Amino acid sequence: MRTLFCLALFLLAAAAAPQPLSASAPACTSRTATATTIEAIQADYPAWRGKCVRVTGIAVGAQLYTDRKALLEPMDMFGENLRRSLFLYTGKPGLPWRNPARVEAVGRVGSCRDEHDAIGAIQAQSPDDIVMVGGYCHTSLQTYIRMPELRILSTAPILRLTEAEVPPGERQLVEAEPDLAGYAEQVVAARKVIDALATGDREAFQFLDWPETGEEGGVPKREARAESGPRFERLSASRALYARLRDAGQDRMRVFIERSWLDSVREHPGERAPLLSCWCKTESCEGRWPVARMDADNVTERSYLCVATNDYVVFRGPLRIQARIETVPGGFAEPVWRRSR
Repeated sequence: MRTLFCLALFLLAAAAAPQPLSASAPACTSRTATATTIEAIQADYPAWRGKCVRVTGIAVGAQLYTDRKALLEPMDMFGENLRRSLFLYTGKPGLPWRNPARVEAVGRVGSCRDEHDAIGAIQAQSPDDIVMVGGYCHTSLQTYIRMPELRILSTAPILRLTEAEVPPGERQLVEAEPDLAGYAEQVVAARKVIDALATGDREAFQFLDWPETGEEGGVPKREARAESGPRFERLSASRALYARLRDAGQDRMRVFIERSWLDSVREHPGERAPLLSCWCKTESCEGRWPVARMDADNVTERSYLCVATNDYVVFRGPLRIQARIETVPGGFAEPVWRRSR
């Protein structure tokens, strides 16, 4: 059997444009582009397919959002349902800046859905061949702007969303109820991570950070230890902070679940979902708790610190809980808060 690897970039012109572009077609530049909006493209994709456009928005990684609240829009597994954001298909990993930025993007409109449809047509004609989409579209159905020219419009920091701005019903993170399956075990694991960092217990930390590093029924992995070790060294430098969090009262702790997961566990009772256990680093975090998952990034400026927990299946071993303090630099800026009384 022959195996054909049909790369997304190879099929893009045929899949994304209603007609093949002629050699004399004008280059897609800011001069030739049509100014439009993300919402307009998403509302009528066929009308914009293959067109050279100019849109503005907030770039977070390679995703372009209409505004900050667009980050709260639910995304299904393949991103086909989005209406207020699209993908910046640069063909390169990441973007040349780390922080969210207001940008102008110029490029041609395309869709991973089109590429999968084109592959489906090829597969139908050659049923004995294995044909697949490569690149980003291999696991996505998103609408995108291909190979965009990107211009930063402002270098001013963009503040994260706060509880005052987002009503409870619209928040991406909601408080988890204690009766959720796995709640108690995950909170215990989160507390153990805090305790391990407060006491300098590297072994306990690594066993939670990457459960396969432990000896109980698991096989230690070099790559797991290589990743967990430096993370322990970096985080344990703030041992006094973790000691304070360990001794903090229950009123300075919240346990969150992503709304999409909450909908899933309500539909499937007994399902175990990932949780976030967050501690307030100041006297009070009233109005300061995160409302979006990406803001649980544990950068130093945050008013809170969060431990992400989830089930972890070990080959030929028992189900374990993974508990990690994820530090992701380059997020939205923390508001300047008035000092708690």
